[in-house]
Amino acid sequence: MRKCYIVSEEKGRRRFLKPVSLAEAFELASSSFSLSLRTKVVKLEDALGTILAEDIYSSMDMPPEDRAFYDGFALRSEDVENASSSAPAVLTIKERGPVGRGEAVPIGAGEPLPEGADSVARTEICEVLDKRVLVKAPLRKGENLIKRGGDLRKGEVALERGRSLRPQDIALAMELGLSEVRVYEKPKVAVMHVGKEVLEKREKGFPYPDNFSQLASLMLKSFGFETTHLGIFPENAQQFVEVTLKAMDNYDALVVVGRASIGEEDLVPRVLQDIGRIVFHGVGVSPGKVSGLAVVKEKPVFMVPAHVGSAMASLLLIVIPALTLSLYGSREPYFRLRAKLKGYIEGRHGLAAFRTVAVKREGEGFAAYPVSKELGGSPFLTSLTRANGFVILEPGSKLKEGESVEVRLFSPQELLPCSLPEKSK
Repeated sequence: MRKCYIVSEEKGRRRFLKPVSLAEAFELASSSFSLSLRTKVVKLEDALGTILAEDIYSSMDMPPEDRAFYDGFALRSEDVENASSSAPAVLTIKERGPVGRGEAVPIGAGEPLPEGADSVARTEICEVLDKRVLVKAPLRKGENLIKRGGDLRKGEVALERGRSLRPQDIALAMELGLSEVRVYEKPKVAVMHVGKEVLEKREKGFPYPDNFSQLASLMLKSFGFETTHLGIFPENAQQFVEVTLKAMDNYDALVVVGRASIGEEDLVPRVLQDIGRIVFHGVGVSPGKVSGLAVVKEKPVFMVPAHVGSAMASLLLIVIPALTLSLYGSREPYFRLRAKLKGYIEGRHGLAAFRTVAVKREGEGFAAYPVSKELGGSPFLTSLTRANGFVILEPGSKLKEGESVEVRLFSPQELLPCSLPEKSK
């Protein structure tokens, strides 16, 4: 198999095949492949978290009739047009409609307005005396009502295509009389790890020696992808070709962790250039420089470094955004917020920087505590367990304590409060 590295004649040093900036990497990844989405029909009770594949139109006006906005009495507004606290209108209470002149019917919030009534007097302006009610303020026609079709009109879009279905969305679909919906199938992404050192760890009894590729698989799963871990493989070019080509036939994308750098044993970019097309190899971000993308059989193969900080940066800055954009268009994969920086963060000259932070609620806003300030990011997995978000710095820039920074959270649930019981003695 031919060597595909660009070699410096002066120093005889291997270089990345197609180095690009972080911004260029994202643009190239977004335009180099297009994944097709498959759809399926699921029952509403199984639809939570799925992506709606078609607009859902309202089959009726919602509400289907005028309803009371508050608890009180349904009545005719003309009967209380001159009412006041000193001269209340006196109406006869009926148990149910229709409502005639001089009559009122008790009604609860959300209940249909009885025939003959055109407004609702709130309980606060009413006084009940035996079988009569004193209304102490005038009402306009239609006052304190939820009008028919005030929420949705028949034929109006109730839930739009591309929405991630939440409990309230599913409840609305049920209200519309649906029992199932058409959703997008979860995109299928395969993950594999290449590296003899990982195989050696497994031989020593480690149950998960490939925890970085497992991290990649779990991260993708948390963002709505269906992942399959293909296993650990040695630096064998022919075997890598066979596994990659088979993965391209069975999955929408492939993530390869390890052996993506520029060393003698880093076969992944060389092989991918032989069987496909290198889009970029080497990204101007720290950590995460040893990242890349190839296209094989018109499908993406992402190269992810086997270093904890670099792997996380590659996944969060390139892999997940590129796959999400290809599948869902402008769909934003991260929840963003502004926070006051508690500490300082600096980048490296010529490289964008990925830095993890721990975001906490403080006062009326948020504070972001740097988990790792080092230029290369922390090499320890524990730094990621302490973080719940990240910031991106422009090449060579620094962020000082007290500055307002934009933080992307790993997930919106990261800021949910957690109250634990005291440890038992």
